[in-house]
Amino acid sequence: MRRLLILFMAAVLVAAACSDDGEGVSEIDGTTSTTSGPSDDGDDDDTADDDTGDDGETDEDPTEPIPTGPSPGVTDDTIKIGITYVDLEPVRDFVDLDHGDYEATYMAVIEDINANGGIHGRMIEPVLAGVSPLGAAEADETCVRMAQDEGVFAVIGFHFADTPLCYLEIEQVAVIGGEMNADRLSRSTAPWFSFEQSSDLDLDALATFSEEGLLDGPFAVYGTINEPGLYDSALARLDELGHTPVADALLDADPSDVNDQIAKVRLIVENFSTAGAETVIVAGSGPVSWANGVEETDYRPRMLMTNAGNAEAIISDAGGRDLSILDDAILAGLYSQDLQFQEPVMQECIAVVEAAGIEVPDPATLPDTTETNPFVATRAACQAMALFVAIADAAGPDLNYGSFRYAGEYLGELAMPGHPEPWTYGAPPSADGDPTVYLYEFDPASTSFVQIS
Repeated sequence: MRRLLILFMAAVLVAAACSDDGEGVSEIDGTTSTTSGPSDDGDDDDTADDDTGDDGETDEDPTEPIPTGPSPGVTDDTIKIGITYVDLEPVRDFVDLDHGDYEATYMAVIEDINANGGIHGRMIEPVLAGVSPLGAAEADETCVRMAQDEGVFAVIGFHFADTPLCYLEIEQVAVIGGEMNADRLSRSTAPWFSFEQSSDLDLDALATFSEEGLLDGPFAVYGTINEPGLYDSALARLDELGHTPVADALLDADPSDVNDQIAKVRLIVENFSTAGAETVIVAGSGPVSWANGVEETDYRPRMLMTNAGNAEAIISDAGGRDLSILDDAILAGLYSQDLQFQEPVMQECIAVVEAAGIEVPDPATLPDTTETNPFVATRAACQAMALFVAIADAAGPDLNYGSFRYAGEYLGELAMPGHPEPWTYGAPPSADGDPTVYLYEFDPASTSFVQIS
């Protein structure tokens, strides 16, 4: 049981570590918008893109009235927002990590925004709260406080698993961040946009695997009961791409029962091996349970993993792994964390943070043995605030849930700090920005995944 908790913690904390404040350049006027760095003077002086899609047709009617809606936390002078970040104290017994000072980092970015005019003259008023990744109880308590006691307009930052639904479905408060999937989106009534990897990216990964010729031989598909929708969608997407697996399986084991997982995965392994699968697509959060069952067998197919965070959890397992299961393994994910530090828009945001007296060293210069990486907090603050400010600015002076949702769904390209290619925001499933998919290959020498595309 302790090992399962450690693996869960690793997956959640890797996801947290993956998570500029930027300023949108146009109000809603039938155009899409881009963003600039955190120190802009607030003037809307950049050139907006035109409002046509890839097919050349107009995406919207510019004469259509902008929707209205509730505007909690918005006054003539301020916008109150909630900021949630991962609280590492409760997990010190399992893993000793230091992401830097989340509160000071977020405040540095927000104070810079406010010093440069805020958002249409409104100052951002943050309410900060650390949230333990050990279950949803504390996250739900924070949700009630943010919504009912603080009355915030949006909650920005660290969300995991189903915790965004407390805001989106129950309290009806807007959210920036969290992992989107079809079920959560269908249950959300408040506006939701994210800067984190979503299940939509897992499906985009399949197209990238296909384009790279990784599905040319016999392959199987593995998923878990935690994400039956993703499993079904993956099979449907593969069919659209013209690929048929020789076998597929959805693990229906109790997530808290490792022995049950192992037993059932071994039956799946036997089925896949008999079917002649030389490659196994491991969807979503499947890598850890797949590793639990396959590593003590002699079956070593090439693994293609659609979710980087869950794949990394195998390597970070303190209990040790037979890493031969990762021979030639490929995973899909966002742009390399190792490269995000040097990206120009991220550098602009880092300059803001360092001007506030917070040291942010390049992770590449840190010793391999250190568990301290202040760039994790900086990246979270820069990316979360970039997205919120871009949408709120594009919503115009009349900020409410109607104008905010409309702005996000017609935002278009956003220069996301840390990423060389723009993210493109629209209505779901593009509420996650449709980021570019990159591929990584396992390197046994460094026991890490190295970006190859």
